Amino acid sequence: MHEKNAEFFKSTTMRKIVTFLLAIILLLTFTDLFAQPLNDNIGFATVVPHQANWCSANNAYTTIGATPDGNAAGCWNTLPNYNVWFRFQATNSFVNITVDRGGAQGTIRGVNLALWESDGTTEIEC
Repeated sequence: MHEKNAEFFKSTTMRKIVTFLLAIILLLTFTDLFAQPLNDNIGFATVVPHQANWCSANNAYTTIGATPDGNAAGCWNTLPNYNVWFRFQATNSFVNITVDRGGAQGTIRGVNLALWESDGTTEIEC
């Protein structure tokens, strides 16, 4: 009888351990799925260089999990304005900003793009 109790304890303990580990794995998985991008907030804007012909790697950034913050730009006709932020130090008075999409470049469906002053509230161009 004592051996049966020991087996029951081992199997119950093992089940609890396995359940606990599965819960941790699921928690980590779902946390990653719903986590905001690092540059979701203007305070954590991703720094990009302002140099001729600079281009990020394909699929380098995401808007998945982005949250709305700040004002929508004047030319944006969609809400809410789920956005991510990038920043650069201008090296001259001309800048050409594009977002390439489709195929290897990424799966984003719609793109709203605006250029703001460093305060994130003064719109320069849309």
